[in-house]
Amino acid sequence: YKRVAKFSFKFFLVFVVFAGSQIIAGAFVNPPMDLADALAVVLVFIFFRNVLVHNIGVILGIAGIASVLGLTISPKMALFLLIILSFYDILSVYVTKHMVVMARNMIESGAPFGFIVPSEGASFLKSRKEAQARIGEQFMILGSGDVGLPLILACSLVGLYVSEAIIVAIFSLAGLLLTHLIFVNQEVRKPMAALPPIATMAIIGYLVALLIVR
Repeated sequence: YKRVAKFSFKFFLVFVVFAGSQIIAGAFVNPPMDLADALAVVLVFIFFRNVLVHNIGVILGIAGIASVLGLTISPKMALFLLIILSFYDILSVYVTKHMVVMARNMIESGAPFGFIVPSEGASFLKSRKEAQARIGEQFMILGSGDVGLPLILACSLVGLYVSEAIIVAIFSLAGLLLTHLIFVNQEVRKPMAALPPIATMAIIGYLVALLIVR
């Protein structure tokens, strides 16, 4: 079971990096160069196993996939997803705690599906294996969904008003900062549901954008 789970987590992570990278590359170059660029990103992601490369790969994966999803749904549907999944995040972290178990399994498999955030800037160049061994001490994990879902809301607004999407993105970043401050100021650091404060700020940003832009 552990071998299958380890392979599954790694395959899924690499697939997301590849798919997202190809989508982003496709906005700048024509086929088959987009495929070649995506393969190059995946090779770098696989063989250069430091924190910085890992985070860049996750950024490309989330950015590509979230942009496509955001452009295919309405802002109201994106808001609905944010609200529902925020409540799900609370239940899965604090009540059933299965999200904590799944995150731990991903870390142990060597394929955390999220950002590895170091406490010091120089630690971005440390190996992913070393960082995973110090999660909760010098490093923390930020789930990809905590960034991807607000991004979907921002992208869903691009087709209507780009300025609204920018406002939502700014408020989402403020929510990310708020989440980080809450986490690092805990007396005893424990896993926390990061999506609710980020989603709350993203929704506030959407309401502010409605008042300012429209």
